[in-house]
Amino acid sequence: MIELASQIHSSGGSVLLSALEHRYYGSSYPPKNTGYQYLTTPNAIADISEFVLYLLNTFSLPTSTTKVITFGGSYPGMVSAYSRLSYPSVITGSVSSSSPVQGTVDMRSYNEWTGKVLGMSNIGGSSDCQRAVVEGHEKIGHMLKTADGRGTLADAFNVCDGAAALEKQRNREVFAGDGVIYIPAQENDPSCTGSLCNVGEICSEIASAEGEEWKVLGKLAGMQNGGDCVDVDWDLRIKELQVRLDEERSDDHILLL
Repeated sequence: MIELASQIHSSGGSVLLSALEHRYYGSSYPPKNTGYQYLTTPNAIADISEFVLYLLNTFSLPTSTTKVITFGGSYPGMVSAYSRLSYPSVITGSVSSSSPVQGTVDMRSYNEWTGKVLGMSNIGGSSDCQRAVVEGHEKIGHMLKTADGRGTLADAFNVCDGAAALEKQRNREVFAGDGVIYIPAQENDPSCTGSLCNVGEICSEIASAEGEEWKVLGKLAGMQNGGDCVDVDWDLRIKELQVRLDEERSDDHILLL
């Protein structure tokens, strides 16, 4: 986006590049007494339309000849595309990169892609690495169904508060919902120097480890967590988020509309 803006400017064009903060992120907290207090995609899209009109008015830009292009990747890419679709009279076009525009509940396709990344040999992955991670997670899924299995997993993965924490369904979802190890599928850096910082490092560690796949994942998770226990308390996370929201709102942050 920045490179394109530079090219247009170098060619004699006039470019205004703006970054819009999504409501409820950073300091963009709408006041309670407005109709814009909810975190929804339609509201975020409406924000963009209003922001564009604000820019046009502030900089006295002609609406008939000014071209407005939205950019985004992943979820911002979805918002970018939806903005063009919803407000074609305001937004001329959109660039939507790596965007799952067909939104679904419990979108598993991202994890499926992460699994595929582990099998890519050009970045250090392998079919054996992919198989080990898949089979390890399958075993963990079965173990979570029994009290004995949950106790064993709590010990192997150093879960905070032990087996009791995994008795709640929500906590089990926090523990295993996004996978029990971190895999840098999006920002994989082949030249990184840290421990387990890319797919190649992770797969190399898995290949050198001995034992059942789920135990290998437990060891790997411990290395990634630096020895700290794994917090899976869903209720506590919700309470912490509510406290943060109340604190931000008390600072009178207002979303620009």
